[in-house]
Amino acid sequence: MVNLNRALMPLALLLACGSPALSPAPSPAPTPIGFVLPQGCSLVGSPVIEKPVQTQVTTWQFNCGVAPDFGAIERLTPAFVQQGWILCSVGQGRGTWWKGTTQTTVGQSAAGNPVLTQLTRQNQDCP
Repeated sequence: MVNLNRALMPLALLLACGSPALSPAPSPAPTPIGFVLPQGCSLVGSPVIEKPVQTQVTTWQFNCGVAPDFGAIERLTPAFVQQGWILCSVGQGRGTWWKGTTQTTVGQSAAGNPVLTQLTRQNQDCP
């Protein structure tokens, strides 16, 4: 004969204490919209996401095997062209491309990794 008190004890504990806490699965970090880094380059760390009024600005650090990388713009230009981006401007350590409603800027730095920044724009042309 089964002792009902013993058989129902785990259920009673569960009801008294509540269900065990479940942690949601971590969501993957966002990646650049419409752009894939060329082979040999990779994103570094987590992106920084800012949400000023009516847009979102996301910045990633990346590495192509060299830091500081004074050739990041030249290194990424063929990938941007191949993936359908339009070059808007280059100068003073920055290159800006446009595709659809997304503007992407690559910034080179004398200290650390270069950065890739994306923002969504309402206009569909170069700034």
